[in-house]
Amino acid sequence: LTVASIDLQSKRYILDATDPTTPAHIIPPALVHTRAFLVDRKMPGFFQIPDNGITESSTINLMSSIDAAGKLNGEATIYDLGYAKLSRLSEYLHAPKTYGFKWSSPAMALVKVDHVEVDGAQGDSSILQTRIGFHGELTSTGGYIPVRYDLFSEMDQNPFTSELRMSDINFGSRRSFTLNADHDLDPSWMVETMPKNLKLVSPDQSMTLTRLVRQDGQNLSIVLKFECTRTRYLAAEYDEVRGFYRKMVEVFSEPVMLKKR
Repeated sequence: LTVASIDLQSKRYILDATDPTTPAHIIPPALVHTRAFLVDRKMPGFFQIPDNGITESSTINLMSSIDAAGKLNGEATIYDLGYAKLSRLSEYLHAPKTYGFKWSSPAMALVKVDHVEVDGAQGDSSILQTRIGFHGELTSTGGYIPVRYDLFSEMDQNPFTSELRMSDINFGSRRSFTLNADHDLDPSWMVETMPKNLKLVSPDQSMTLTRLVRQDGQNLSIVLKFECTRTRYLAAEYDEVRGFYRKMVEVFSEPVMLKKR
């Protein structure tokens, strides 16, 4: 891969002419923390492409209602900035007609997407907004209905499945993710079990996950927030990273259990 390197006002810009989505002020994500050879008549040589301080930032605001028959209706608005915007914008530009309709997360198994609207695709500094209308029919088991509040988050699958890892983990950027979920329940439903408030912190304190749950009458509000302040982990730290992600998947996958009054 051949890219251009430009030093301007004490800052190095890495530009890839084949990349249609990455703006000039962001280093292409595939190149962060890699080694490059500078072709320069005066000072040729290898150099390390650093992390440029851009965060992968996503916020999901989810509002839904569950009627007496267990039917779910709602709307999710996803706000993406930084590297998160690049990833989702690439998906949108590649297939704009199907973007937002297909999700691989187990939490989405019972949900159907009705419509998708996108704003902010133009402009390097704008926030990419994806509004998604959806519905679904929740399945009752023994009079109980499990309700997943992590819809559209895709945080319920652990990317670290191997027992061993020989190479370092390169996330490429810091990460910030917030999910605000509000569910309005029909009066015929009551909450049987509800996830508890909690805070998880990795051994080196670089990763944190908090969950705040509040019930006000028939309204249930859940906030999940994940922060990762490191962009790279050594292979020797793999077990700690994998263990944190395993616990995080359990937190995101823990449902609210409803039952009829």
